[in-house]
Amino acid sequence: MPETVGSKISQLIEYLHNSRCLLILDNFDVLLSNGQRAGTYRHGYEEYGELLQRLGEIPHQSYLLLTPREKLG
Repeated sequence: MPETVGSKISQLIEYLHNSRCLLILDNFDVLLSNGQRAGTYRHGYEEYGELLQRLGEIPHQSYLLLTPREKLG
């Protein structure tokens, strides 16, 4: 298993590229700073921003589903 977060994300993206998957990140909003929904993560969870950015930029054949705990509206 890779040691750095960036390497772990690369390995995950390679897997998502080679295999069609559904990746569900449930209650994702708990990783965000209170009242923020624009990429401001709680301390210690900033790497999720890198994960989302790279998943959006790099072509793959998988799907990502983010679910919130709180009702959005």
